[in-house]
Amino acid sequence: MVNRSRGRHPVVVVNITSTDEDVVQWVAAKFGMVRPYGPYPPETRRDRRTGICLSKKPYWQATVTGARAIGVMMTIYPLLHVRRRARIRQLIAEWRSHPIDNGNREQIRRLFPQPTQ
Repeated sequence: MVNRSRGRHPVVVVNITSTDEDVVQWVAAKFGMVRPYGPYPPETRRDRRTGICLSKKPYWQATVTGARAIGVMMTIYPLLHVRRRARIRQLIAEWRSHPIDNGNREQIRRLFPQPTQ
């Protein structure tokens, strides 16, 4: 789970990476992700700090962004450790605090209503 920014609007991203294609396909189907991409050669997956190759096998990836990514996070929330839960709460709060200009405003209001004060 990552929060990247394109310009001034945050983009919430959920990504799954695995060397087992069937696992990535199953998760992608369950959460409405785009079909998995891959296989990628193992040499392309390296540790950012050390440059060491992380896998000896080809791998697949599936990604979901925006409101759908928030939905995935909320679905898996009860299964996560306290630290990850705190990060999800932080991401959702930051995501909600920015104006939404992509035409999904009503859908997001229905899915994630603001708490009443």
